Amino acid sequence: MTNEEFGRYTVVITDAKGRALQVWTGTKTNKKLNMPVSVKDLAEGMYLVKVKMKKKEAVKKLLKK
Repeated sequence: MTNEEFGRYTVVITDAKGRALQVWTGTKTNKKLNMPVSVKDLAEGMYLVKVKMKKKEAVKKLLKK
């Protein structure tokens, strides 16, 4: 995520039923947020990765094969 927002963020990986499977929180101090995420424990399928920060939220699809 690249933007001018700084501060606390939350990253959530959810399954197709909307259940939170993995959650991370941290503090963004630069314009760009780079965060490695391990999905080795997730089964094959479609997931949503949500990044929430203050009033903004970004959602991306994640397909694990």
